[in-house]
Amino acid sequence: MFNPQFNEDNRRININNKLLIICAILFALLALYNPDKEDFAEYKLNRSGVHEGIKNGFITSFTNLISKPMLASTTERKNKLFYSIFTTADNTKYIGLFKVVFIEF
Repeated sequence: MFNPQFNEDNRRININNKLLIICAILFALLALYNPDKEDFAEYKLNRSGVHEGIKNGFITSFTNLISKPMLASTTERKNKLFYSIFTTADNTKYIGLFKVVFIEF
């Protein structure tokens, strides 16, 4: 027979299980969306304003063709599974998360 009694220990276990599931989902998303060098190069180009003022699609494509590989080749990436650490040619370091978040430190 079903016993509808409820005690505080069951609630604590339930909250712990929910927290564990949320953490597992968060770490799975971090691992799935770990940025690579191309993501970092795109971020740096957008942030530097290389494309600002360029209206022509051909010129934008040409600058992407030259700038992205050059930036990617001068950047070092350390993959840490859930995040990446990028070091640029001038020894500036960035932590990359979710393919779009880059934090300079």
